[in-house]
Amino acid sequence: MKSLVLFGSKARHDSDASSDIDLLGVYDGEKIKSISYDSVNLFIYPEKTIVEKMESGDLFALHLKEESIPLYGEEVITEAFSKFKYKESYEYEISMAIFLASEITMSYHMVKNIKNANKKLSWCVRTAIIATSAENRTPVFSKKKLSHYLEIPELSPNDIEVLINIKNFSHKIPDRYINKITTFLMHFNYIKKDY
Repeated sequence: MKSLVLFGSKARHDSDASSDIDLLGVYDGEKIKSISYDSVNLFIYPEKTIVEKMESGDLFALHLKEESIPLYGEEVITEAFSKFKYKESYEYEISMAIFLASEITMSYHMVKNIKNANKKLSWCVRTAIIATSAENRTPVFSKKKLSHYLEIPELSPNDIEVLINIKNFSHKIPDRYINKITTFLMHFNYIKKDY
C-alpha cells in the first residue's frame, strides 16, 4: 500500500450514527478492489487509475481531492491530487442522474427491491447536485451543504436533505416524497431548457 486516506462524512466531521467509515488505499496493482466489514469500507485503487480519474475531472476524484485526509503516504496522494483538472462540462453526469431518477420514480410502485431503489434515488439526488456544483467550480459534498446548494422555490433545504437520506429507508417512501423528487427533477429540466 502506497497511500491510505479517509474520506466522506468522517473526514468532513459531519458523520452521524448511520455513517460509514470510508477509506481509500492506493497501490501499485492493476485492479480496483473493495473490502467492507460492518460500517468500514476500504476501496483499493491502482495509483495510475487515481491519476487518470484526477486528469479526467471525475466527480469521485474531485471528492477525494477536496475532502480526504491522508493517513499514510501523504506525498503519493498529494502528487496524484495535484493532477486534478475539471471537465469542461458536467452536463452528462447531471443528465444521467436525472434520467435514472426519472425512470425509478415513474415505476417506483412496481419496483420489487425497494431498498435498492431508495439508495439509487438518493445517489441520483446527490450526484445531480454535486455535478452542478462541479459545473460551477464550487464543489460541495456534505448533506448540509448539498441541501442548501440549489434554490428550488417548491422545496426547502430540509426537503432536499430528506431526499438525500432516502437511502436509509428500507420500505416504500410516501407519495409526498415521490412528488418532491418529481419537483426536484423538473427543476433540472427547466435549467436544461435555458442552456
